[in-house]
Amino acid sequence: MAYELLWVFISYFGDIAYWMGFTVAFFIVYPLLDKKDKKKIDWVIYALLPAIFLAYAAHLALEISLEVPRPCAGLPSCPSGYSFPSGHMTIISAFATIATIYGKKNKLYLWSIPLAVLVGLSRVFLNFHTPVDVIGGAFVGIASSIAIYRLSDKIKTLLHRLHVYPF
Repeated sequence: MAYELLWVFISYFGDIAYWMGFTVAFFIVYPLLDKKDKKKIDWVIYALLPAIFLAYAAHLALEISLEVPRPCAGLPSCPSGYSFPSGHMTIISAFATIATIYGKKNKLYLWSIPLAVLVGLSRVFLNFHTPVDVIGGAFVGIASSIAIYRLSDKIKTLLHRLHVYPF
């Protein structure tokens, strides 16, 4: 039972609700920062959040179109929705990829990649996904992040032109 609670806790880092809360908190705190600190974390606005939300949208599109049943289908604690690709793994992989790209100086990859692996394991150990679902989610998250990374300068320029860029 305690083992299961640990896996449930780890799973939350890949939950879209967690990242929506992060987004709200980030935009509450962000205006309070000085310009220098804002520059250090601008990658969160023009790369991390777009990558996470693109990954989530791609996950939903695939999940709805493929309709792969969950391994726990029919059990009382089984989440609703379909299994492939794992949404939690898609989201945490998007985070880990962007954190690795932009956080090399701070070595964010030292904890973001192991966290992504733990989230993937949690989904399998909780019997919500198969390893194939988790690997598929990782590919979707990584691909979404690479696409956003390649577009990040254009996203930054667009936000500036729309006058919605925070600094």
